[in-house]
Amino acid sequence: MAQSSRNRKRRNNGRPWSKSDLEKLKILYPTTPNVKLGRILGRTCASVVTKAVILGITKEDRYKNRDCGDRWSDEEIRILKEMYYTHTFEEIADVIMRTRDAIATKAVKLKLQKLKIWSKSEDNYIRRYYTSKPPRELAARFGRTSGAVKLRASILGVDRILHCWTPRELELLSKYYPIMHSKELAKLIGRTASNVIAKAELLGIKKEAGSVIANGRRWRKKEVEEVKQIYSTHSIRQTSEILKLPVKSVQLLIRRRCPAKQKRWTEEEKQILRENYDKMTYKELAGKLGRSWQVTEIKIWQLGLYKQKKWKNDEMQILQKEYLKQTPVEQIAKLLGRSKRACEHKITKMKLAVQRNNAKK
Repeated sequence: MAQSSRNRKRRNNGRPWSKSDLEKLKILYPTTPNVKLGRILGRTCASVVTKAVILGITKEDRYKNRDCGDRWSDEEIRILKEMYYTHTFEEIADVIMRTRDAIATKAVKLKLQKLKIWSKSEDNYIRRYYTSKPPRELAARFGRTSGAVKLRASILGVDRILHCWTPRELELLSKYYPIMHSKELAKLIGRTASNVIAKAELLGIKKEAGSVIANGRRWRKKEVEEVKQIYSTHSIRQTSEILKLPVKSVQLLIRRRCPAKQKRWTEEEKQILRENYDKMTYKELAGKLGRSWQVTEIKIWQLGLYKQKKWKNDEMQILQKEYLKQTPVEQIAKLLGRSKRACEHKITKMKLAVQRNNAKK
């Protein structure tokens, strides 16, 4: 794998200083900028300065203003402004002998912004298509923002011409807007969907009552009534199979227009709950009754049926005896045929933890 230019410049970073590097440092440090010296030695600017301080090497007076983090000279600022719009930060850093981050920070302070210059081909394209294509589409083509496209069009003196609606377009709008999707109608007419909707509102044209967007078209009243009627006795999938419609379209229509089906509890179902609520889990009961386990759990609580057995004296004695023997709670729960949570609750209520601690002492 090829080594990056940044890593090549800092090839010796973190390594011990060799004798040759120390000799170069002693010779070059007094008269060489730290950034340039760091690139010669393959180390960071901070590493060079630190090592120089340890060795007691100092800069000459005329080179002290070239250290890392020092003030920018007028010459450096002039070079930065000249090269900023045509060169990268790395290229400018090589010329000024400063770091890339220093170049970027100084550019921000000077409020320098790299503006993308408009080419002649882009200007010609705007002059030709700005009146017929939306600014968003042009912006995507140029890789710019729609605001930049509008600003450039105003500079070029190009204005968007709003074409009047023709009798043919108005006829299509009044005929198909109530029953057709706005996007499809916009493609048919040759306008945007927002333009179609706005014109329909001005003319007072409304969508057909009872229609719902589904599967790229509009539902009619008769179709909605058929779905409601079949769905009252069948599932969503069965309804879609009977009407030969996509399941997702039927599901969307049912969510928006059809009331939720509430299956009433029969006396037989209630009796099954009373007989099996303490023998079967909620999921098993729900599968047997053809309902969800959440609905089953709610109904059990409404009937006043709780899965809570009363603790007998024998069970409490066994619990106390085994817990004081430091038997794990999981084993005690299996021995008593109860849940771990129920045993822990009873242990807390009987204050058996206090008894066990006293027994240890």
